[in-house]
Amino acid sequence: MSRVLFVSQRQAENMKVPKATALISITDPSRGQARLRAGWHAVLRVAFDDVDAITFPGQDGHLQEITVDQVVEIATFVASASLSCKRLIVHCRHGVSRSAAVAKAVAEVAGARFPSEYDEYNRFVYLALQNAVRMAWNEA
Repeated sequence: MSRVLFVSQRQAENMKVPKATALISITDPSRGQARLRAGWHAVLRVAFDDVDAITFPGQDGHLQEITVDQVVEIATFVASASLSCKRLIVHCRHGVSRSAAVAKAVAEVAGARFPSEYDEYNRFVYLALQNAVRMAWNEA
């Protein structure tokens, strides 16, 4: 996987689907799924809120953070997609925090570029995924 990108939901919904590209669609549990165009090589849909207990401790308890099952699901999906896809695109509602966290964790393992100056990623999601992605990648 040579490229890992993070974008907003609107960008993902309007994107012309690139060849050999997998997509992780992250939505809020309280909102509907993204309306994605057909043609993606592989798609994983997950729903969790932008909860970052590291940067913002004590956030509202009604928000749903990423679960251990979702971490495993994302890591497994990425490892599998890496065998047949050149690119991974990750989207969340605004394309800033959750999607960037997933993209950063994957880019590090895949040896793909991630903007070194970008620091708005969700640290909680990133740390949850970091080792899981590495382990799944090594097993693939």
